Amino acid sequence: MKTTIPILVFLFFVDPCFAQISFSHTVEPEKYEGDKPYTPTRIEWLVTEGRNECGSWLGGFSNSSFGLFNVLGEKNKNTIKVSVRFSDEKLRTALQQAAETCARNLRALAKARGWTWLKTDIEVLNRDASINPKGYILSVVPAKSSFSQVGLKAGDVIKTINYLPISSAEDAKKLDEFLNTKKTVRVEYVRDGDTKLTTLEK
Repeated sequence: MKTTIPILVFLFFVDPCFAQISFSHTVEPEKYEGDKPYTPTRIEWLVTEGRNECGSWLGGFSNSSFGLFNVLGEKNKNTIKVSVRFSDEKLRTALQQAAETCARNLRALAKARGWTWLKTDIEVLNRDASINPKGYILSVVPAKSSFSQVGLKAGDVIKTINYLPISSAEDAKKLDEFLNTKKTVRVEYVRDGDTKLTTLEK
């Protein structure tokens, strides 16, 4: 035993490369491009996490699909779009509600990390484009009208009111009725090319 210990110590110091050889495997350069380290941006991380989060809300519908996208363009900075496509028109309302829940949870996920800058956009469309609501353009919005009450402006295009597709002035009159009879009024509209949502709670 007395002769063995000095020999082991001697070998360690005589050939220090032994330690390097045993360690070299962990620092071997990446062989493939996909093995290289990568750190996503905050919004890319939210998109990835959001797909898992929103799958529980949007993944269970038949004949439908959804995606989350980091919207490009200067005016859409810090925006994630929840995009849904479906085939059965009967699912529109349920999918609309699920998409809103998804967007709300995305904002909560960001807020929990102190990221209050996140904006969300929702797009729920039938794969048959002819069925999707065409919308009604507001040419004038009087100061005390129901439209101004929910924050609409001239030039806005109303798409839905409480999930009811809007395509004409007659359809748009539903807003007056809902403001008088519903506790919650939800208006989906387009302004400057962006789909927006306003909700009035009584």
